[in-house]
Amino acid sequence: MKTAPDTFHADSWLVKMMDRDNTARLKEASGILNSLANKSSEAKGIVSSLQDRKEFIKPSLVPYFYYIPLNRTLDDRLMHLKFKTPMVGVKHKRLPLIMIAGKSGAKSENVVPMDYVERFGKQENSPKHFLSYARPLTRMGKEAKLKLYDLSLDGMRSYRKDNPKKSGWFSDYLENNKDFVLKGYVVNYSYINLDPKYGETAPVWVHPWGLPSMLYAHKRLPIYMLTGPAHRLDENILGQRNMVGHTG
Repeated sequence: MKTAPDTFHADSWLVKMMDRDNTARLKEASGILNSLANKSSEAKGIVSSLQDRKEFIKPSLVPYFYYIPLNRTLDDRLMHLKFKTPMVGVKHKRLPLIMIAGKSGAKSENVVPMDYVERFGKQENSPKHFLSYARPLTRMGKEAKLKLYDLSLDGMRSYRKDNPKKSGWFSDYLENNKDFVLKGYVVNYSYINLDPKYGETAPVWVHPWGLPSMLYAHKRLPIYMLTGPAHRLDENILGQRNMVGHTG
């Protein structure tokens, strides 16, 4: 099977954004979040949290990702979620959580063959979008996926020491919240780095998650949560800090 061209994965705004310097990208990200904040008091409160650098770090622009839906068995295929306008991603400073938000949330979602979108780029060493666990996961039914969800929550409970009880456990929020719905499991994270401490880095980073990452969508706003017990930033699961970017 042929390999998808880079232009297949993302909307045309990605190419335009790649040509801009980091100052312009940061300004774009700020404008996106400010536009979202104007939607409602609920949106304003969430954006205020996302812009708090004591809580959220590593700003990025997110063009797309591939995921496996909870309620469908795709048999060696993936859902391709492609954002038609830039979305802003930020990583929680302590919790294994990435928040993704946009002013419109306009998107397309299509089923694609895994072999067609296995890599970003056609070079031999181009980054993969997914690892080996993804194929059997596409063949699982909803009941089996819910068992995986329970195991993922057990892993999330290990972060309780990082979340004071007075504000509630993050794992309990995921299980009982009324704002987000579980869509499925994300197998990769693609983004343009905006963190100034890295300077003008490579235009697009593509990271395949080492373990399935849970994908939640807000019920009323163009906001997503990506979370999983293995999520790290600038370190591996052993705590070694000899790498850059999202890991896990």
